[in-house]
Amino acid sequence: MSDGGDFSRVKVNWAARSLKRIWHHRIALHQNALYGHQPVMPTCCAQNQRVRKMTGPLVCVVDDDESVRESLPGLIKAFGFTVAAFSSAEEFLESNCIPQAGCLILDITMPGMSGPELQSELKRRHLKIPMVFITAKRDETVRASLLERGAVECLFKPFSAVELRGALKAAFRI
Repeated sequence: MSDGGDFSRVKVNWAARSLKRIWHHRIALHQNALYGHQPVMPTCCAQNQRVRKMTGPLVCVVDDDESVRESLPGLIKAFGFTVAAFSSAEEFLESNCIPQAGCLILDITMPGMSGPELQSELKRRHLKIPMVFITAKRDETVRASLLERGAVECLFKPFSAVELRGALKAAFRI
């Protein structure tokens, strides 16, 4: 019978790799500051906007839930996309990311402008950005309505990485 030692070693190895990445990142930041190098950021990046390193098409996450804005970008980046996260539809509309956005992943229910209202506003502006809605409220009639209005997919929280990847493939027609 195992005493859990293997699991503990995995946790320690994972923690060590995470710390190593953090220190490498800090060293790079210090070197950039010393030698006057500026980090490369997408042009849509506002000074307070956290945009992941440019690697692929831009996916914008719009959700009032901070835990979603913190966790989802890492997964999307692992799929090979660039990510920008916004806490509201209004914040997204005020950003310079709209022309570069290849896909939106947005919550249905948010304070202020809702996800469907953002969808309508973008249509009013004649902007065709593929949208993947996410929601904690499982309602098939709302899902059907969003898909009918042009959404690529509507995922119910909690959703799997496989479901998200499938929605992004559909959005980018990969």
